[in-house]
This record gives sequence, C-alpha cells and structure tokens, in this order.
Amino acid sequence: EKLKCGKKQLCNSRDAQQFFKMLSRDYEDGKKLALNFDEGMEAVLKEATELLYPDIGEPLKLLASMGGEALTQGVYKERTLRCFRTLYGATDFILTLTQQLTTGRIGGSKDHSTIAWFILQLGKSGDEDVLNDQLVLDQIEFFKTSCQVGFPQLSNQLDVVFQAMNAEQKPEGKMEIGGDLGVETGVISLEAAQRTMRPPGARDHDNDKENFRTISIIPTTSELQCKEGAYLPSADGSEYIENKEAAALDRQFRLMREDLLGTVREELQAEFSTTAHQRRRLLPDPCIVNFGMQPEPHVVVRTSIPTRVQQ
Repeated sequence: EKLKCGKKQLCNSRDAQQFFKMLSRDYEDGKKLALNFDEGMEAVLKEATELLYPDIGEPLKLLASMGGEALTQGVYKERTLRCFRTLYGATDFILTLTQQLTTGRIGGSKDHSTIAWFILQLGKSGDEDVLNDQLVLDQIEFFKTSCQVGFPQLSNQLDVVFQAMNAEQKPEGKMEIGGDLGVETGVISLEAAQRTMRPPGARDHDNDKENFRTISIIPTTSELQCKEGAYLPSADGSEYIENKEAAALDRQFRLMREDLLGTVREELQAEFSTTAHQRRRLLPDPCIVNFGMQPEPHVVVRTSIPTRVQQ
C-alpha cells in the first residue's frame, strides 16, 4: 500500500515488479482496478514502468486487464484514461512499444488488440500529443499490414478516429471534440473488440464452430477451460455470413445460447482457475440432463454426492 500511494520509494526493477504484482491482485476486476487508480498512483506507475525498461510485459498486462469494461462517462472512464496517459508519458514507453511491435517481438493477437485499444482510447480523448505522435501513427500503419485476424477492421477504426479528431482541431490548435466518435468506431471495450476480431472457429476449444448448427448447446470441458469469450455477432449481423437470413439465425442462436449458459460457464471457469484443494463448488461426475427457458433460463445437472457431504 505504501508503494501504491508513493510513500515508499521505488529503488530498482525488483520494487517495480512488486508494484505491478500488487496491482495484479485486481486484474480480474478491471473496474475495481481503475477506480483505485487515483492521482497518487500516477507518479508511481510512471516510475515503475521506467524502471522495468525495456521490458514492457507488465504494463501490457495492466492495459489488458483494464479493457474488459465499456468506457462510458464517469469516474471509471476518467481514471482509466488517466492510467493510459500515465503509461503513454513514461520515458521511452511508446518508443519501445513501437519498436517491439513493428519488429515482431510482440506477436500475440491479444497483445496487438491491447495496444490498438490503448491508442484508440487516447485518440478518442482528444489528446493532441497522441494525435500528432509519429510513433503512434507508425503503429496504426503497422496494424494495416498485420496478418492478425480482424485487424483491417480495427485499423480502419483507428483511422476514423485519428483523421476525424485531427480534422476537428481549431486553427489555434485546440480540440473540439465531437460526440459521435464512439458510435463511428463501433467498439465499446477491449473485450468486445477482441471478440469481434476473432471470427467463429478461431478459439482454442472444440466447441467454437463456424456453422452454428454444429455447436453443442451444452458446453464442453475444453470450452469451460478456455478463457476467451464466445463469438457474438454485432447488432449489424455477422460479417462472415453474406446471406442476411442465415446471419440472423446465426446471431439469434449464439445470443440465446450465451443468455442461457453464459453465467454458468463463467462460474465454472472461475472454479477451473483455482487449485483443486481450494475448490468449493465443484461436484464429481456432473452431467447436464436438461435445460430450458421457463420460468427462467435454467440448466438441470445430475451429480454424485461426495461421501464427505453425505456424512
């Protein structure tokens, strides 16, 4: 806590690692992490990032953890952007980020989308330094050539924001921020962006199918163990299906399945993420025997009763 509020000085990279380790306790709850990011943490985060130079792995994890929630107006948005600006202002952070990105040292699809989300939000905030930063513009150009799934769409959204915001600069260099950019970009959170960029059939489990008719309604074990969310088409329909009627059926099925099983899957995924001796809600040999929507969405599960519970 002393490190967080700046009462204890960071002396070396080990202290910086300890600082990020403390922050990581809240990584599962990005909103809580952002709300705890007050003004006293700005200088500490900046110093910790600079002490870890040229390693940017921990700052990237922090950015990724803060992308799950939609950035709407209010304290959450203001503090998230404060964190983003602090990282942007850390000495050589953007330079190192750009060099590692363009030379292939950062190659994961989620790392790419995290960086794109980071600069997209800074651009939408109207930060003139970011909008005119050649290193940031180099990143946007790189995304246009990225072979990662979905990046042509995301790079187009970055172009829309940066061109629109630069066009709205007043002659004296001040910004006049428009209110429709969030709609134009079509992205409300990093999680939503990643889900949109990853087409059906690309997730690392055996129940993510391009054809919705081949998807098992009951989640498989590998699906429960996969941390990536299900593919959910946008309100405009799936960009991967040309036929409008087929796209409507695909979207309806995927959304209804998510409404029915989403919460159950999240609960089980949380259990899978804990060690076996700490689990409290898992019963042996579970078998889903039925499901329905009335009177409320529900799943009927049959399971053996452990001996310790019987006693």
